[in-house]
Amino acid sequence: MDYLNIKHLNFGYLKDSFVLKDLSFFISDYGVYILLGRNGSGKTTLMKILIKYLPYHKGSVKINGTELSSISLHDLSKNVAFLESEIPMISLKVREVISWGFYPYGNGGNVKSVAEILHLDNLLCKDFNSLSTGEKKRVLLARIFAQNSKIVLIDEPFNFLDPYYQTEIALILKKLAENRVVLISTHNLDAAQFVGKKIFLLDNGRIIAEKTGENLFSDDLIINIFGVDEQLKPHFKRFFRIKRC
Repeated sequence: MDYLNIKHLNFGYLKDSFVLKDLSFFISDYGVYILLGRNGSGKTTLMKILIKYLPYHKGSVKINGTELSSISLHDLSKNVAFLESEIPMISLKVREVISWGFYPYGNGGNVKSVAEILHLDNLLCKDFNSLSTGEKKRVLLARIFAQNSKIVLIDEPFNFLDPYYQTEIALILKKLAENRVVLISTHNLDAAQFVGKKIFLLDNGRIIAEKTGENLFSDDLIINIFGVDEQLKPHFKRFFRIKRC
């Protein structure tokens, strides 16, 4: 059974103007999966559909074999965790933010054990709003660990992070994906190559190809998606090609 199976999905904010067009893909194994595309390609829209923030018009979206439209929000919160791209202002201690992850199960959990996984022990009593951007991202990811959902959706996890924290967050995502499906949206090519088990190329509302980090530049699809002209193409390839660890 697939953890996530999307077939012929269509969605538009306006009548007769679709953002997602006959979009189809599936995920059947644990790992980090990437929705890669330029801004406005439909990545965030798809994430919002998967958490039932937006209703889909046509097609099928199945979570663990069940059509999304028939899953209650409470049950969805047990199966799917979501982390948005913007970091909210939260006037709580770090310990309390992490504890939100246990909410779908109706009882408390061991916040300290979750904090230890992401080396947050020394921050538990600090105010969330006083932390750096990288620290806040780690705390919010700790909440995801606490929620223990088998499907994790993360929108643009590398935004506004320096190289140190980008690397740290990438390693956390790999650890998170040891026993979960982690689907992230990004236009960060370095991160996609480093963490992606499979990379779905999203262009103009459609999945046009599936890649891996090793073959991301095997043809000109990624070049075309980002609108790179002939003069810039060789420099673009050299700039973004990295060796996977």
